[in-house]
Amino acid sequence: YEIVSRDWSSDVCSSDLEGLAGQAYWQHYLSNSLPDALNLPYKKREIDTSNVTYSQLSHQFTGEFVSQVEQFAKTLDLTTFQVIQLSWWWLLARLAPQHTFLTQLNYDPRSESEEFEGALGCYNKELPLIVKYDTEQTFKSWLTNTAEVVENHLQWAECITVEQLALVATHNGAVNSLNTGTLEYSSEQQSELQLTILDDHTISIYFAEQCYSDAAISSILTQLEQVLKEVVRTGGEELNSTISLLSEVEKQQHLALNKADESQPELLHERIAQDRKSVV
Repeated sequence: YEIVSRDWSSDVCSSDLEGLAGQAYWQHYLSNSLPDALNLPYKKREIDTSNVTYSQLSHQFTGEFVSQVEQFAKTLDLTTFQVIQLSWWWLLARLAPQHTFLTQLNYDPRSESEEFEGALGCYNKELPLIVKYDTEQTFKSWLTNTAEVVENHLQWAECITVEQLALVATHNGAVNSLNTGTLEYSSEQQSELQLTILDDHTISIYFAEQCYSDAAISSILTQLEQVLKEVVRTGGEELNSTISLLSEVEKQQHLALNKADESQPELLHERIAQDRKSVV
C-alpha cells in the first residue's frame, strides 16, 4: 500500500502541458450556464435534509437478457456496466421536464488507474456531468457521444478545481458500482435518487422515501429494462423520440384504459401531474 499525503492533482495539473490541457478542458466544459439538478415529475416533495430515510428497490435481469446487452455493448466497444449506466442517464433525461439535468460522475482513481490501486487516502471525486436528451438523435449516437464525454471526464479528473467540483450540488441520478467501493461513500451523502449496479444481473435504486414512492421507483426500473430491450432489439439505430418506455403488454393495458377515458395520459408521471392539477 502507498500512503499519499500530498496534493497529487495540483502537481500534475500545474507542472506540464498535459495539466494545462486538463484545466482548459474543464473551463470549456463548464463555460456555459449549467442546467438544473435532476427534478423528476415523479418527485413528491423537496427533501428535508434534517429528517431523511432511504429505501432501495432491486431489479434482476435474466441471464439471456444480460448476454444480449453484452453483445450490443461489444459492438460499441463498451462494457455492460457502461451501457446500463448510460441508459439510466438517458432515461432520466427523457423523463425530466427540460430533457437535460446536472448530475455527478463518481470518480475514484483507485479503480481507474493501476498507479493508484491500493493507495490510502480520500481520492473520491464527484465530477459535474451535464446530461442532455436529443429527440432527433439516434440512441446509438447519443450513447457513443455521452460515453466519450465520460471518458474525457475520467481522463482529466485530476485537473478539476475545488471550485468546479463544488458546482455539483446534488447526487441525484448518480450511478455507483459495488465493485468500485463508492457505495458506502455515496450513501453517506444527501442523495435523493441513485442507481447502484451490483453486478451485470442486478441493479438497485436507492431513494429518499420523502421524495419518491415505491410505485414510482418500480416504474423507473421497469422503464429502464424496457429501454435496454428496445436498444438490443434495434441495435440502437432508432431515434430517441421513437423508443417506447412501455412494453407491449403495458401498451395494450394503456390502450384499454384510454378507450375508457381518452383524457388520461399515457405515463405514470404524466398522470401524477394531471392529478395534482385537478386537486389545485
